[in-house]
Amino acid sequence: MRVAPMTSRFLDACRRRPTDVRPVWFMRQAGRYMKEYRQIRDRHGILEICKRPDLAATVTLQPVEMLDVDAAIIFADLLLPVEPMGLKLRYEKGEGPKIANPVRTTDDVDSLSTAIPTTWVTWARPFSRWSARSAARCR
Repeated sequence: MRVAPMTSRFLDACRRRPTDVRPVWFMRQAGRYMKEYRQIRDRHGILEICKRPDLAATVTLQPVEMLDVDAAIIFADLLLPVEPMGLKLRYEKGEGPKIANPVRTTDDVDSLSTAIPTTWVTWARPFSRWSARSAARCR
């Protein structure tokens, strides 16, 4: 697998410097076409994958290796911030996200936590180190 060095095409494009090709962005839904991702999803739920640095790095790096692209977006879920706010998030097979205690009233809004939780990001911090070590082994 190719890992972007500090002077990569990707970083040049981010810095609005000229590149040898036009940068392109595309989103992937790995579950639709990657057997390796589906195998992981068969054994682990979305929240577990997001919160385990080893699994998040693995599914992040799978398309990088397969497609030989310049960069990847960290695998995560948009609803992760609702948990530290006090909402109980779960994913039901075939239905998607469910919140056990939805916000429906002004009292519900008032009860949401607005503190910046240190525990919420404890599972995310090791991701970059784990991902970098994994990518280095693939060079």
